[in-house]
Amino acid sequence: MSNVIDLANRRRATGFPVGKVVALFGALLLFLVLFGSSLFSHTRLFLAQYSHDYYAFYLQSGNVFYGHVRGVGLGQVILTDAYSFQELEVGETTTSNLSAVRDNPLTSPDNWMVIPSRTILFYERIGDDASILEALGAQ
Repeated sequence: MSNVIDLANRRRATGFPVGKVVALFGALLLFLVLFGSSLFSHTRLFLAQYSHDYYAFYLQSGNVFYGHVRGVGLGQVILTDAYSFQELEVGETTTSNLSAVRDNPLTSPDNWMVIPSRTILFYERIGDDASILEALGAQ
C-alpha cells in the first residue's frame, strides 16, 4: 500500500449548513430589531380596518381625531365617521364641542378623512366603557 493521498479526488463531506442557518437567523433577528415595532403597529392598524371599533389618533399638531379605520396604506390612514373636538369661546367661557369632520364637500355624505402616517404621534382603540363613545353615539 502506498502512503500517497489522492487530494484531487477527495470530496468534502456534505452536512447540515450551520453557517448559512446562523447567517439567515442573524439577518432575520436584525430585521426584527430594526423594523419589528413598526411592522407590529402597521399590522394592528391593518386588522383594525375590519373591525367596528372607534380609534383615537393623536397628531403632532395637537389635534385628536376619532373614527373607524377603513383603510391603511404605507403612508396614510383613512378614517370614516371622523370626529374631532373644537374649542368654542362664549364670552369668558371656553367649551369643547364634538364636531364631524366635514370641511371637504367631496366627502360630506360619508364623512371620511385621510391622515398621513408621518403626522400621527400615536393611536389607541377606544374602550367599550369610554365616555367619548356616548358623545360619538349621539352624533
